[in-house]
This record gives sequence, structure tokens and C-alpha cells, in this order.
Amino acid sequence: MASTILSSLAALLTKVFASVQIPSCSSSNTQNFSVTEPEFDEMKSTLDRIRAVLTDADRRAIEDLHVKMWLYDLKQVAYDLEDIIDELSYKTVQSEAETNTDEHAGHKRKFQVFDTVNSPVHGKSIDKIVLDKIINVRNRLNSINSFRQNLSLQESDGQIRVSTSSMRNSSSVLASETGIVGRDEEKNKLLQFLLNDDNGTDSKLHVFSIVAMGGMGKTTLAKLVYNDEQVKDNFQIRAWAWVSQEYDVTRTTKAIIESITREACGLTGLDTLQNRLQHIVRKEIFNHDIWNENLLRWDALRQPLDSGGRGSRILITTRNQNVARIMNRMPQAQISLNGLNPESSWTLFRHCIEQGCPSLKLSETFETIGRGIVGKCSGVPLTIRVIGGLLSSETNKETWDYILLSDIWNLEDGRDWVFDILKVSYFHLPAEIKPCYLYCALFPKGHMFYKENVVRMWAAHGYLLATHSDQMESLGYKYISELVGRSFFEQQYVGGLGCYLTMHDLIHDLARSLVRDQNQEHQDLPNIMSAKVDVIRSKYDRHFSAFLQAKALETPIIVQPSRGRNQESLRSVLLCLNGGNDDFLQVNSTAYSIVLHFERDFFTEPNVRFLRVLELSSCRLSELPHTVGNLKQLKYLGLSCTDIVRLPQAVCSLHNLQTLDLRCCKFLVELPKNIGQLQKLQHLDYNLLDRNNYAIPVCKFKSLPEGIGKLTKLQTLPVFVVHFTAQTAGVAELKDLNNLHRSLRISSLEHITWDRTCEARTAGLIRKVQVTRLCLQWNSHIRYGSNSKSPEKSIEEIDKEVLESLEPHNKIQWIEIEKYRGCSYPKWVGHPSFRQLETVIIRDFHCDFLPPLGQLPHLRHLEVREMRVTTIGSEFYGDGEALQRFSALQTLLFDEMTAWNEWQRPECQQDFPCLQELTISNCLSLNSLSLYNMLALKKLTVKGCSNLVAISGLKECWVSTKHSQINGTGTSGHSGTVDGNGVELPSSNLPARLEVVQIKDCMSLANSSLQQATEITRIYQRRINLDMVYPDQKELGEGRWRDPTGQPHPGPTPGWPAERRRSR
Repeated sequence: MASTILSSLAALLTKVFASVQIPSCSSSNTQNFSVTEPEFDEMKSTLDRIRAVLTDADRRAIEDLHVKMWLYDLKQVAYDLEDIIDELSYKTVQSEAETNTDEHAGHKRKFQVFDTVNSPVHGKSIDKIVLDKIINVRNRLNSINSFRQNLSLQESDGQIRVSTSSMRNSSSVLASETGIVGRDEEKNKLLQFLLNDDNGTDSKLHVFSIVAMGGMGKTTLAKLVYNDEQVKDNFQIRAWAWVSQEYDVTRTTKAIIESITREACGLTGLDTLQNRLQHIVRKEIFNHDIWNENLLRWDALRQPLDSGGRGSRILITTRNQNVARIMNRMPQAQISLNGLNPESSWTLFRHCIEQGCPSLKLSETFETIGRGIVGKCSGVPLTIRVIGGLLSSETNKETWDYILLSDIWNLEDGRDWVFDILKVSYFHLPAEIKPCYLYCALFPKGHMFYKENVVRMWAAHGYLLATHSDQMESLGYKYISELVGRSFFEQQYVGGLGCYLTMHDLIHDLARSLVRDQNQEHQDLPNIMSAKVDVIRSKYDRHFSAFLQAKALETPIIVQPSRGRNQESLRSVLLCLNGGNDDFLQVNSTAYSIVLHFERDFFTEPNVRFLRVLELSSCRLSELPHTVGNLKQLKYLGLSCTDIVRLPQAVCSLHNLQTLDLRCCKFLVELPKNIGQLQKLQHLDYNLLDRNNYAIPVCKFKSLPEGIGKLTKLQTLPVFVVHFTAQTAGVAELKDLNNLHRSLRISSLEHITWDRTCEARTAGLIRKVQVTRLCLQWNSHIRYGSNSKSPEKSIEEIDKEVLESLEPHNKIQWIEIEKYRGCSYPKWVGHPSFRQLETVIIRDFHCDFLPPLGQLPHLRHLEVREMRVTTIGSEFYGDGEALQRFSALQTLLFDEMTAWNEWQRPECQQDFPCLQELTISNCLSLNSLSLYNMLALKKLTVKGCSNLVAISGLKECWVSTKHSQINGTGTSGHSGTVDGNGVELPSSNLPARLEVVQIKDCMSLANSSLQQATEITRIYQRRINLDMVYPDQKELGEGRWRDPTGQPHPGPTPGWPAERRRSR
């Protein structure tokens, strides 16, 4: 932290000097200035002297209050100096942005936060107030330097060495079951409790507890048992609920319902929630993390669960022995976790080292030191993981020795020693990552961090020191990988919505304790006025957060500015609905909500004018005051899941804004017309979710404002809506948006008229090389304007010309095209030069044949939906002499192909050598299907194909599967197998390991085929239950990423379109 402060100070001081014309001593203008060039040089020297003692200050700050305060004062100087810079640069940025509003979008502009370095305002008069502030900074720096001597800080070269290797891109060891060691006995005991119906009582519902101190692995063990295949097979319903220390029966009951149904619950009253829960539970297992000791509250939660079937179970984890006694009526139904034994501790430590650095081989010397360190961890898994994560990036023996001999292991008696051990890892975090970690203390326990938002907030505060904006975000993701690798973050799941991160309670407590030491009690903060709201407040230096829990259906709150005398400028204000991390479940919910109002003068107060981050997600905020335009330094504005209808035009004066988060703003009808002035804007995020909770970027805008093409720094623009009316954006506005990253959907292509098709080529998609996912969408088969009666071209010709002009770069990874009306395809569609293209989705074309997608060398997932073809033939496979087509395809889906009746596949050729999953649904005219030449097929799903009469090869696969069951082999193996009568079957090109066959609503298919499908699936499930083959089971799911409980995430994942349903 300390070295980061000084680096920022030095850079800021340089920018101040470059931003104003500071005279030398010999200048005749010195009488007009209070600061001269030698005085600036003296300020730099002061910084150098302070830098020399930073290593010692950073070490002593853990326990020495005076050093903590010294560093705090140093940070305040850095804040105030940065405010000076931003104040100097804003006018320059403002005038340039407004000047360029009407200029050509391709004109190069420089709008970095501190562009005064490149475009100094030499010759301009300097506001006396600004000069007074510079003098104040100089005097405070001198005072800080003087006090440095009183602290007797030891000088060194000022470098805090924390790592000898570069930061890693690693996954969390906490998320891997392979990292769970030494808990087999406890796991087996729990399984016996959960699966044994003979427990000596008449009660249908039994409660079991895992009790241990923090960091012992209670939740990890609960997850392991919860996701055990025997538990999955034995319980029809499973639910997982996390209960905060502010225990609320209503909230917890609602969480259980949503965990079971996987959708938002709009009920609000406890009675109605209990009735709903009572209705849906049968034989169930629930997991809770419990703190509260109130017996009446527990009975209120348990009451509807008692209606479950016999054999129902509740598994709780708690640190509190009293909680376990209250909830368990049977003393034997409790497991107390102790520390791991020495050998298991060492095994876990080695695993963490190998996860972080597979190439690191522990010598005898390192092993001796390592065993000493592990011994000091006393068998607590969390401390072993954290220290192991730290040392996995260290190959220097001195660092290992330092950890072993550190004074931090020997802090005063009576303190939480586990907590103190965690400080070792914090101290050894890279200095530039420490403020990023501490910033997370603003969020409540149990919060799920949206990866992209966290990185963007860090960037807004200048924690990511990179030269270019795209490098800044990349650096942020590296920081997250480092924090995950050191177990400061736990990576939960990745889905269409991005990556979510959580923080272990103890790691969160550590952050809160560290920032508590840096808080100033006299700091004035916003006031929240409401009697019907629970507020979880956090304050960290100049940051303030309040996570709000409503107690009524619509709870109004009023946010007032501080009325105190202390006018320290706030950097962050976060006002969010508690649980707002679950935005995507709550966006359509009618449950308790917060109706947010700001006092009229809130955004005009001096202590908020330097805000960098304003986050208001999930609150019922219908309008933003126009005074928000006073926040000239605002870089992050979060309005996701609010009721905002229109943004005030004053937003367009926020020239430093980098992120505007409008996801799930379901009432937002338009963007402000002058949005082109926000020329520093990098992320304009307005994704909305459909009713199925899929992360499809659907927006309610009918158009985008003209001038949006001037936002040349834009990286996130999920949906570009094409329009050609006055003051709206046409597709040509995409021309200079060449910094776009990741996903881009171009919607309403039907608005491109016959006389403007050239503008599609002007858009230049081929130059947008950082776009990895592209969706081209005609929203309707109806054509508008002059297209409906074009004298020059047919609608089919117009659509083909548009699609041809929108050719992307050949490194694209995902392409989706919808409602294309052309009669043929441009050459780029299906061209083998697209070597990185892995996912293609085509939907509702007018063309009577499919594009040659078999030529794509690395296509892995293909969806063909609502196409009007009657025959799929050679055109689908492509031209050429290649022996294999669709050489990499793993999943294939045909859906709603109502006219399709024939699938012509090449004979004596493996056309799908890698296909593992085939799904055919609602293809009403299809009459036959062949499994031949699909050697890798594992899962077949056929449903809603009413005319299907035969599946060639299914009977042979059934016979082979039965044979493999009798012989105990793991694969079907058709060569040399025999049928039920002992007759040898000929060699064939049938699937070698068909495992799951699901057939539904195929009325014309013979019953024998249905029975064969059921038998194949039953044999496979019996085998995995016997062998406990976890990887295979995961592979056969629909491929969705799982949340912490193992439940599939509701969003779609490329490669696995079918929804997993376990046959029972």
C-alpha cells in the first residue's frame, strides 16, 4: 500500500508541474506565483526521502498505530493532489470534447485523465485557489517528512519485495474437489447420517450439523457431500441457502424457494412464503450456514420443511456450538471438525504449491522450511491454502524463511491466531494489489462480485496503473487471478453473465479490520433517512457504502448530504439493495424493494464533487437528479436493475466517465442525445435479460442517438440498434469503434434500405479484431421504408449484400445470425479460413438449403433452429476432398425444423468424428435418423418428432451396452460383440460409448426403441453410481457452469444446449 501511495504521489507531482507554467527563480513573474520551480524540485526530494523508509513503514504499520497514522496522512496528500490534477485537466477535456462533438468521428483526440501532460495549459492564468491547494500539499508533505524522523523508520531502497515471479493466471484451489484432503472419515459419517432412514426416531425431518471455527472447511465439506452422487440420487429436491448474521426468517425462506425453483420469488409475507415452500418440498436436503441462536426463529423456518417426505434432511454449518444444540434434537447428529493431521496438512500445502506453480519442485531445504510453516498453521485448511497460495509464486528461499520466522506468527496472547496468520499473506501481496483487495471491504459478507464491475471500479480509482485503457482492464483481470490464486477470492462459476467471485468470511473480516484501522471517525458521510430499512454501512477512508435491506413492499429512503464541517472529498458512494449481487434473479421480482430519493442539493455538496464511483444498483430509482452533472470527476456510474426511464442530459457533461452500467434497466427507453460527448467512455453496458434468465443482450431502445460513433474508446457495447431516422444512429456509426471487445450484437438490420447498403461495409467489422462474439440480427422478416418497394433490388439481394458487407475478421470465435432472407450465402459464411470459429447459431432463414458449415475446421458447437429446409444434404458438409467434415464438432442441435424430412449423410465417411451430443427437437416431418458413423456419440436427445419411425443403429447400441454390462467393460465395443442369443455382430461404425438416450413425444417410434433408450441410460447411471465417476457425470450434463452448490447456472453455455434432467 505504502509504495503505491508514493508512486502515485510522484506521478501526480510531475503532472502538476507539467500542467501549470511554474516560473524559475530568475523569472520576472515569480511575484505572481506562490510556488516556484525549485520548490517543486524540493517536493520531489521530500518524496524520495519518504520513499526510502516505506519498506519499514509497511511492515510496522500492522501493529504500530503511529506508523498507520503517518501512512494515512500520506494517502490524504495523494488524494488531494490527485483532485488538484483532475480539476486542472477537466476544463481542457471539456472544451476538447465539446469542440469535437460535431467533428468527424475518426479524428484523433487525446482525452486521458491527465492529458495536461500532453497538452499543458501553458500561458493560461492559474486559479489562485488551485495554487493555494498546491501550497497546502507542499506544507503537508514537509510535515509528513519531519514526522518520519520521529518514527525512527529504517531506510532502504524503498522497494517492497513481495514476489520474485510474475503474477499467475490460476484458478482457485478452493473451488477444486481435488484439493480436499483429510476429510474422508467426516464425509463418510455425514453420508451415513443423510442416507440412513433408520435413525431411531419417528420424525420425517432430521437435522445434522457441522461445527467448527472459521477456516476449518465446514462449507467445503458440506459442498462435497451436497454434490455427492449418492445424495443426488437419493434426494429429489436439493437446496442451498446462506444465512447472514442478521438472520431473517422471511429472507431465508425465500432463498430456499429460489434455490429449489431456480427463479425469482415475488412473494413477500412469511405466511405465503411458508405455504409455497410447504407445497414444493417432498424428500429434500437443505444446507444452511447458521449463526442465530433464537429457537423461535429456527422453529419458524423449520415448520414448512416438516412437510417434506420421510427421509428429508437439513445439513447446517455453524461456528456456534449453541446453534448446533438448538437445531439438533439428536446429539449424535453432529460433527465437530478439528484441524487436519500433519500429513494431510502437508499434502494440502503441496497441492496448493503445485496448483500455483506446477513446475516448482520442492528441494529438501524447501520441504524442511515448508513443513515448519505448515506446523504453525495448526491444521487449519484456510491458513494452509492462503500461505500455500502465497508461496506458490515464490522461488526465493529468503521469502520462505521470512514467512517461517515472521513476528506476525507471535502476536499478543488472546487474539484470533488464525486471523493473524492471514495477515502474513496480506503483507506479502504485491503492493499494487493491496488497495484492490481492501476496496472489497466496502461490500457485505456473502456478496457475489461481478468480475467486470470490480475491475472497472478499481480502474475508476486509479488502482490499475497502465498506459492504455485496454491494458488497464487486462491488468485488473491479472490482479483477480492473483487474488484467486492466493485464496483471497473464490471463483464460483462462469456463465453467460460473466465470472462471479466470493470472499471467505475470514478473508472479508481481515479486509474490514485493515480498513477499520484507516478510518477517521470524524469523517462526514451521507445520511440515510428511513425507519423501515436495515443498513449495512461500511466506510473506508474516503469511501462509503450502504447495503440496504427493506422491511416493507416499497420502502422509501432519502439520501441527505453531510451537514458536518469536515469536507474531505468522498471517492465512492455505494447505495445498493442488499443481495443486489443477485440482480438477475431480482430484476423481475415484486418482493421488498428500496425506493431511492436524493435531496436536491446532494450532488452539489463539496464533499461529493470529487466522486469517482457512484453505484446505485437494484434500487427503485426512477430518475437521476440533473445535478449529477456536477460530479466532474465521476468515472463509474452504476444504475443496473433500477427503474430509471431516461438519463438527464447532464450526464453528458461527465467527461471523465469510463463506465455507464445500465444492465437490466427494464424501463429505460432511450440514451441521452449528446452521449457522443463522453469521449472517455469505455463501457456502455445495457444488457437486459429475457424471461428465461438467459444473458441475451436484448435492449428496449428503438434506436441509438446519432453521434455514438464518436465514442472511439468504447470497449463494451453489447447491442447496436440500427436506425436511419433523424438524430438516430445508422450502421455506419460503427466505423471508428475499433476498440470494441468481446460481444457485439447488431440488431434491426431490416432498417438498412436498398440505397444505403454500402454503409454496412463502412461499419468495418473486419477491423474489430477484439470482438470475439458477433450476432447479426434482422428482427423481422418485414422490410421497412423503401425496401418494401425497391425498384433496384429484391429483398433477398439486399439482405445478401448486407450480410456480405458485415463480414467479421477471421479470428472470431462465435457467430449467430437470425432472420436472414437471402436466397444464398456470402462466401465468408462457412469459409475454412475462420479457423478459430467454435460456435455457430443460425435461426429462421428463408434460404432452402444450409450453409457449408462442415468446412469450419474448429467448429465445436452448432445450433440450427427454425430453418425452412426440407433436406439436409451435401451442401451442409461443404465442397472439397477432405475425408472428414465437421472434424471438431462436439454438440449439434436441430430445433423447430418443421419442414425437414430427410438427412442425407455421406456413406463410408465419418462426417462427425468428434460429435458427443446430438439433440433433435420439434422436427415434425423427420421420419428417420441414423447413428452410423457417429463413433464418439455419448448423448442422444430426440423429442417432439411425431413422424419419426426409426433410429438406425439404436438396437445394436442397446445390445452392445448390455454386453458391456455383462462383461464389466466400460465401453460398448462393437467389433466382435454378440447379441442376446450369442450371435456375433458384425463390425460397425456405431457409437462406441452411447451412454444417455432421451426420447420424448415421438408417437410414431416403436415401443421397443423407447425401451432400448431407457435401458441404455439406466445401465450407464447404474455404472456411474457404482464407480462414482464424477468427471463423466459432469461431462454428460448440459455443460453449464455450476454455482457453489453444484447447481447449473441458469444462463446458457456454448456447447451444451439441452437442459440437464436426471432420470429417476
